[in-house]
Amino acid sequence: MSAAAIAQLVAVAMAGTYNRNGVLNITNALVVHVPSMNETICVVGSGSGWVHVVEGQGWGNPSITQSVQVQGGGDVTAVTSDTEGEFYYITSRAVDGSNSYLTILDGSSYSIISEIELQGGANDVALDTATSTAYVSTISKMIHSVNITDKASPYVISTASACGEKISLSGDYMYTACGSDSMVYVFAMPGAEVGAEMYNYTLPLPPVDVMFYNNQLFVLTRNTLFAYKVVPPTWEPSSTWTKIYNVTYGGLARSNPVAYNSIGDVFVATTNEVRVVSANDLSISPYYVGIDAVSSVSVYQQSRLFATTPTELQVFSLSKPRSFSPLSVLAIVVGSIAVVFIAGAVFYHQRIHNGPRYGRDDERYSFRGDATQDRGAYS
Repeated sequence: MSAAAIAQLVAVAMAGTYNRNGVLNITNALVVHVPSMNETICVVGSGSGWVHVVEGQGWGNPSITQSVQVQGGGDVTAVTSDTEGEFYYITSRAVDGSNSYLTILDGSSYSIISEIELQGGANDVALDTATSTAYVSTISKMIHSVNITDKASPYVISTASACGEKISLSGDYMYTACGSDSMVYVFAMPGAEVGAEMYNYTLPLPPVDVMFYNNQLFVLTRNTLFAYKVVPPTWEPSSTWTKIYNVTYGGLARSNPVAYNSIGDVFVATTNEVRVVSANDLSISPYYVGIDAVSSVSVYQQSRLFATTPTELQVFSLSKPRSFSPLSVLAIVVGSIAVVFIAGAVFYHQRIHNGPRYGRDDERYSFRGDATQDRGAYS
């Protein structure tokens, strides 16, 4: 057995799919969000401005607790919350995409507290609890800073001219992925407003999402997850882009194709599976989620993955599925080699002691079908 065959055998033995806990039918589900410290509730945004609050214990049988329709009547584009899920911040577009709304939802009564209209169709929302600010990026290359101290009366502090299909916050900086420019931008965040541009990076492909972790930028494009080692606060690059994972299964999920947890795991959703990449050592887990037509993903710590399709919410356990232990894998490999060896020995033994009834095997078979000689009795 060749080394390549053994390696393939080990990979197959060690790989596995995460177990699905529950499924819930939701029409035109677009985005899903679960708070980082409360896995009993998740919020699903769908088309026509509908928002569904879903509850579950162990998520074996999730159910919709409340459904509300936010302003605008268009698609819900993003959902975020504080860590406990006390309040949810939801962006939605008007039907014509000309403007959008930021809606604040009460996490206990599941009722709408307030809504504020914003210029431009919303792309994404990021939350800074330290300054009580929600940042909303739009398709018209604007980022609105919205004061949310009084949940009943949010107001726009300022609007920055900045591109960001997706935005993320880390420390005193904001990172934006700008697909139309094939750029990633880094902005200083001295307070509640978007500050000066600190640096920008040109991507080989248009980015669709970005995060900063462990002095590395992780950027997802339409077909590749890249890592880029940088040196804050100068942001000068110390390496070239490193390809971590190539998306080869039909493209990315259409709304939120990537999710992160607190230990740096990156969950990349293609249209028919979710792969897990470690931001610490850039390794790809052999475990994955098999799911068709993914539209978005959200993750609760290291224990549960939430994914939407156009018709469902699906919940998966991230505990390692039952698979072979390293000793079992070794036993499988050794056993496979032994089987191959024994089979070869038996075959050799039969060749030596039994052999063909005459001549070589090729001679024997060449006689069959030979119309000039009557040798069928010997075959």
